[in-house]
Amino acid sequence: MSSQKSVLKQILSRLKNALLSRDMQDIYRSTSTEFSAQSKRPDASAPSLITYKIYEDDNVLALMEQVCPQGEQERQFVHQRLGKGDKAVIGSLEGQPVFYGWLMFNEIEVTYGVFMPLGARTAFGYNLYTRSSHRRMGVMSGFYGFARSYLHQRRFDTLYVGISSQNEPSIKAHEKNGFRKEGYFYTLKMLGTCYTLARFPGIKRFFLHSPQ
Repeated sequence: MSSQKSVLKQILSRLKNALLSRDMQDIYRSTSTEFSAQSKRPDASAPSLITYKIYEDDNVLALMEQVCPQGEQERQFVHQRLGKGDKAVIGSLEGQPVFYGWLMFNEIEVTYGVFMPLGARTAFGYNLYTRSSHRRMGVMSGFYGFARSYLHQRRFDTLYVGISSQNEPSIKAHEKNGFRKEGYFYTLKMLGTCYTLARFPGIKRFFLHSPQ
């Protein structure tokens, strides 16, 4: 009987998400002042043995799998974003991947595979994941140190990230890393249509779209 209730609960949950769900992201920004300062001390807050490296091809999938198993949808997304010019960053300890994160350039993902253009020299950090055994060790901070140095060398001056408004630990970690709240994306998905309100510096927009 308990297994039947569990299956029914899963079905109802999926039906609810298909009919009505919402996504609220706060947008945080780090600027050229932090870039310049960080370029002089890249990886300073990361464990000393963690190394970070940029990847630009499908070979990165095998490394990501060592950090966290990837489903077919995630694999397709990786292929898609590599084709758009995004860069993957792998953090490794003694040759073993323990972290991955991504950088998108001159655009930002709003929600549900919807992207909006940003100004030139602007990047968006997304899809960060640290192996559970290496969390609370400064690995994410090390990634941002590496990313800022990488972007500074290429004359980028702004890095955005999107964080769930309910994710207090992530918000505090990003604020500690020099990010400041700049705006938000709010999406309501209802009966197969998404209604999104985007509001942060330079962008104030409401639009409809279908989730991918």
